Amino acid sequence: MNVNKMTLKGIVGIAVMVLGLATLNVIKAYAYTDSVSTNNYTALTVLITPNVDRGVEITSGNVNLDLGAVDLNFSTYTVRPATVTIYGTASTTELTLAAAISGGWSFDSTPLVSETDKMATWALFSSIAIASAPSSSEFQIYNSTIASDTASQSATGVGDASARYEGGWNGSDMDSMAPGTKRHMWIKMQTPSASSITTQQTVVFDLAVEAAN
Repeated sequence: MNVNKMTLKGIVGIAVMVLGLATLNVIKAYAYTDSVSTNNYTALTVLITPNVDRGVEITSGNVNLDLGAVDLNFSTYTVRPATVTIYGTASTTELTLAAAISGGWSFDSTPLVSETDKMATWALFSSIAIASAPSSSEFQIYNSTIASDTASQSATGVGDASARYEGGWNGSDMDSMAPGTKRHMWIKMQTPSASSITTQQTVVFDLAVEAAN
């Protein structure tokens, strides 16, 4: 009889221990349900806007840019330059050049073949050490012609690999210019061989800044 009571107590004790282990296992499994909670991820976003300024100024000083009455099929150019100055806080800046004619003429895309109402136009940049006007031959057609069949010229990168609008002198590089950089700008024009228009023609050159590339 005593043995049976002890056996029964042992069985009950084992059952309680098993039940306790089962209960612990349930509690342990329940504790990991936090893995699907929606509060286990967050983020912080910080916005920064750089204070970068690029600027350019062009001045003709006391240069007279009214070239007056010019014969047809005749070349003329500025004998004194306009001066271009780079401004801003950006470490380097480059330029694009756009030009437009108002008055009826358009740019000549084939400068070696003169055409009615089409004027061949060239632009060159040099260092400010170049104070004398370039000779007519120094306006190289391959890199300085503003060539377009329409009345406006699309913006074109100045400098870069093609050396666009860069003169052949030292210090004429127009790439990656720092603030304070100065360049001289020279213009040459060749009037049409014939013109159906007798009114004054106005040519505007626009320089715009862009990021160095």
